[in-house]
Amino acid sequence: MKTSRLLSLSAITLSVLLFTNCQTEDESVSTEINQESSKSEASAEVYPLTGNEKIVTKMFFGEETEFNQVDNNLILGDMILSPEQVEETNILEKGVIRRNRHWPKSGSYYYIPYTVDSNLPNKGRVTSAINHWESKTKIRFIKRTNQRAYIRFRSGSGCSSSVGRTGGRQNITLASGCSTGNTIHEIGHAIGMYHEQQHPKRDNYVTVNFNNIKSGKASNFNKRSSSSVRTSTFDIGSIMMYGSYFFSKNGKPTIVRKNGSTFNVQRRALSSGDLSVIRRYYN
Repeated sequence: MKTSRLLSLSAITLSVLLFTNCQTEDESVSTEINQESSKSEASAEVYPLTGNEKIVTKMFFGEETEFNQVDNNLILGDMILSPEQVEETNILEKGVIRRNRHWPKSGSYYYIPYTVDSNLPNKGRVTSAINHWESKTKIRFIKRTNQRAYIRFRSGSGCSSSVGRTGGRQNITLASGCSTGNTIHEIGHAIGMYHEQQHPKRDNYVTVNFNNIKSGKASNFNKRSSSSVRTSTFDIGSIMMYGSYFFSKNGKPTIVRKNGSTFNVQRRALSSGDLSVIRRYYN
């Protein structure tokens, strides 16, 4: 009887130790929030393109990057950038968003004026996403009156957003398939965040399978310069991180863990790593 109890206690102790070790390893890349998400949701996070757009190549965070040019904007995945913004990443600031790309502070909070188009379906996802941001950060959303710079939530194809404060009206476009999590992600862009899979330290934790990426989409996986990120820790659980099948041309994963396993896209909540980045942006 004593022998059986000792064996049981030993097994429990070993399990606790293994769990603790795994937890420590996961914490080095932040805690991933398990969230089932379909490939259709993953593919929704793109700016709607006709296929006839001009392709332009520009240096972006020190890497040659292919953009789709739409009017006077440069499109990369779901991000809308001006030529001036792209150029800013290659000058003295070396990728650090200039102060005028931040939303203004008043008292203890940063305020973002916004409007919601009357024909936008499922307006609750906007309300829920805004509530999530306000519950976790010092960013507050106010209904626009006469402010020149503001976000307009509108209906359209795909999910997309400008990056940072542009100084005028900027759109967050939400197709009917864009979830609350997608909306949180697009607000992240509007606040100034880029995609996590471009983190300069990502290769220590994940492998990008460029052979599986659709033609013309590889630039979405270019790494940023070390001086352009606000935290040195890669966060696989970031709401700004691509899932394993983003921009796959053949149904095979474009990003896997170092052990070859795939992971779900996380579109439920801001991770602890995301909040760390936001504190550095807006502090």
